[in-house]
Amino acid sequence: IVIIHGGGSFGHYVVREHKDLTSLGAVSQTIWFMRELNMIIVDSLMAQGLPVIPLDTHAVFHKEDTELNALVELLWDIVSRGLIPVLYGDVIFCFRRNVEILSGDEIAWFIAKAMAPSRLIFATSVNGVYNKNPRNGNAILLEKLSISELDSIDLKDSSSIDVTGGMYTKLSLGKKYYSQGIKEVLILNGLMKNYIYRALCGYRVLCTKVVR
Repeated sequence: IVIIHGGGSFGHYVVREHKDLTSLGAVSQTIWFMRELNMIIVDSLMAQGLPVIPLDTHAVFHKEDTELNALVELLWDIVSRGLIPVLYGDVIFCFRRNVEILSGDEIAWFIAKAMAPSRLIFATSVNGVYNKNPRNGNAILLEKLSISELDSIDLKDSSSIDVTGGMYTKLSLGKKYYSQGIKEVLILNGLMKNYIYRALCGYRVLCTKVVR
């Protein structure tokens, strides 16, 4: 198991306030706040008896030109020992260029392609992907969605602060990373009791299954 979480009101707010990451203060503050959030989440998981370890994303991932790279062998080694690495959306360093934000969603897709897990699970605040904004009373939950169908669905971002793109970007990254090694991709409501656990165990839950 590898756990990745996003920035929530910690990282997104800081980046939005600074408008960009060109100042050293913006970079250091974003990294600090995201590490703070990561420790809150890791503390909560440890309190439940899970053998989790926090990993700073900016120390594991980097870019050379436009190519994203990661210490995949390190992740394999950690997982093989029975430990659960916890990464998160973060600032990463781009060799010979500036810095940029790497979203938790892209980390998840990248790791899924590199490590070929039995399933990739996106835990959100809704039951899955709908044919229109789920706040609309007649929105229909899509039980299965092909990456190629994305442009025909209304996936406009909500009014909440999300500098990494929201649901559309979460799914469109699949065009880049979805490979034969990824066996199953699910988008479900992580706020529903036991949904994540049941999905991890392979039990059926209300969700959207994403296919190529």
